Amino acid sequence: MKQSKRFPEALLRTIERQGISLTDLARRVNSTYEHIRRLVRGLSYPSPPLLHSIARELGDSSEKLQQIMELDKIYDKYGRIPQFLMVKSTIPPSMRDGFQKLSARNKTIVVELVRILIKQQNGIGESVPKTTSFRTMRSPANNKLT
Repeated sequence: MKQSKRFPEALLRTIERQGISLTDLARRVNSTYEHIRRLVRGLSYPSPPLLHSIARELGDSSEKLQQIMELDKIYDKYGRIPQFLMVKSTIPPSMRDGFQKLSARNKTIVVELVRILIKQQNGIGESVPKTTSFRTMRSPANNKLT
């Protein structure tokens, strides 16, 4: 049976994005290099506590990695993933990739802007002035132009 590689690929991308070695990750999460290597090669899955430690160390969501891992397990067992479990994102890949590259502070700003826009769209709360541009917005933390 063909083995799905979503989890190891997602894990490896996250590790590479953080720029750390498998040895460093293993040390940080109290595991072995061999076990981490097996995870990124798709030869085994982490226990829930190890998955949580890896996600915390890499600054990623343990829920997201858990979901990817569960889909792989279903694929490995049944040879396919039921269509109702496959959720297609309506967010363009360029936006997803760009968001992942933002700093934590800038991600928070983008999320807050989206909340404001949703409230404005639904007629709840204050609207964003039409004269506001991203270049002239001031950061509330330091009152500097962003």
